[in-house]
Amino acid sequence: MKKLLAAAAIAAIALSAQAQDKKAADKTVGAVGKASAVYVVDAIDQATRKVVLKDATGQTLTFIAGDEVKNLPQVVKGDKVTFTVVEAVVLSLNKSTSTVRERVETETASAAPAGSKPAGTVTRSVKIVATVEAIDAKAGKVTVRGPQRTVVLSVKDAAALKTLKKDDMIEATFAESVTIKVEKGMTSPAAPAKK
Repeated sequence: MKKLLAAAAIAAIALSAQAQDKKAADKTVGAVGKASAVYVVDAIDQATRKVVLKDATGQTLTFIAGDEVKNLPQVVKGDKVTFTVVEAVVLSLNKSTSTVRERVETETASAAPAGSKPAGTVTRSVKIVATVEAIDAKAGKVTVRGPQRTVVLSVKDAAALKTLKKDDMIEATFAESVTIKVEKGMTSPAAPAKK
């Protein structure tokens, strides 16, 4: 699945995800971005596991499906492949009980049952406890320092910034989900020539 997800990552580069700020519960703010790309299987070689996908503009994406793609034999020329990437950042402006900046990463994966068209989702989340370095209430920005870097975040809810002060510890979570789904194409592949 990792090699197929690498192909998804390549496909995601071509996507234009539009992040939208939205207010969640209480003192939590966040941004969510979602992008999808649809390809059609242009060529597939089951022996070498080489797959060529083509998008609506004619651009191609070529990759070798790893052995972890158990359902590759079910894929045929003309099948539709949809890549969906969802990214979410949630910043909790509630003070953290932790006194140490930290970063914790987790990853989960799921796959389609054997015998069906390939499909799967990999989700990676990163939870960070960070220190508030600066607050610019007028501009609606807060500067936070995590264990690896310092970032400036935009906060639309100015009232939420009033609860913070320099050196407070807060939590942020970044989640990224990549889903790949193969469906039967609208046209069936040409029948092999008779000998």
